[in-house]
Amino acid sequence: MSPKPLKISQTDNQQGFGLIAALFMIVILAMFGSLAARYLATTTITSTDDYLWAKSLYAAESAANRRILYHDGGGTGGFVTPVVNNMTTVISIDNFQPPGSPSSLEVSGFFDTNGNATPDSGEVVRTITIKYML
Repeated sequence: MSPKPLKISQTDNQQGFGLIAALFMIVILAMFGSLAARYLATTTITSTDDYLWAKSLYAAESAANRRILYHDGGGTGGFVTPVVNNMTTVISIDNFQPPGSPSSLEVSGFFDTNGNATPDSGEVVRTITIKYML
C-alpha cells in the first residue's frame, strides 16, 4: 500500500500572516508617531523664534521713534532704556543733523539672555536703519 498524500488546507499556509501584518502595522504606527513628535518640536522652536524676532523688531522701532521724537523736541525720551521681559534696545548710529538735513539712525532690539545689555552671538537681534529729515 502506498502512503496517502498529505492534505494541506488553505488556512495552514496563512498561519504566520497575522504576525507579519501586526509587526508591519506596529512599525508604520511607530514611524508616524516619531514624525508627529519631530514636527511638534520643530513647530514649537520656530514659533518661539518668530515671537522673539517680532518682539525685537518692535522694540527697535519703538526706540527709534522715541529717539526721533527726542531730536524733534517733542519728548524727553532721548536715552533708550531696557524694555521689560529681557528686551533691550541699543542705538549704534545716531547721525543727527540740523533740521532740513538728512539724518540716520540705527537701532538694535534684542532678547537679552545674559543680562549685560549687549547683543551677543546666539541671541535674537533685529537691527533697523532709519533715514529721516526733520
